[in-house]
Order: sequence, then structure tokens, then C-alpha cells
Amino acid sequence: LIISADPNKLVRAFQNLINNGIKYGTGEFLDIYAYKKNDYAVVDVISYGNPIPAVELPYIFDKFYRVDKSRDKETGGIGIGLSIVKSIINAHGG
Repeated sequence: LIISADPNKLVRAFQNLINNGIKYGTGEFLDIYAYKKNDYAVVDVISYGNPIPAVELPYIFDKFYRVDKSRDKETGGIGIGLSIVKSIINAHGG
């Protein structure tokens, strides 16, 4: 799987996805799959833990959005990680 991309930006996107998977998953498993689908490189980061409620899914990539509103920034971040991931992936045509 060969792609043309800014490696530093992709590292940041993967770090955010993996850190979220570790932070909000069970801590036991984190699956990462990379594959080609049509003309796209696809990377799935799968964490095992409490699922995100379906009503929350449309918002998880919004800046400052957090599923668990009870967490403060010391225990759960400020809600920009996934919005950064989205902007990096969008900049690469994904």
C-alpha cells in the first residue's frame, strides 16, 4: 500500500486515533488494519470498549466535541483530537 502524503501529518492523525483507542477502550486490544479500497488507502483503528452512542456519532469529529461531557481536560482532553484527524485526512483527499 503506497501513498503520497505528508508523513508528519499522518503520524499526528494516527497518534490521535491510537491514543483515543487506548484511552477510551478496554486497554486489552487495539486492532489496526490498512488496506486499499477503490482508489483510497483506508486505515481502521478499532478499539474495544463501551460503544459510542449512535446519537453522538455525527458529532465526534466536531471541534471541542466530547462524548463524555463529565471528563475534564486533565482526564479526557479538550475535544480537538478527532477534529485534527478529520482535517488532516481531508487535506489528503480522504
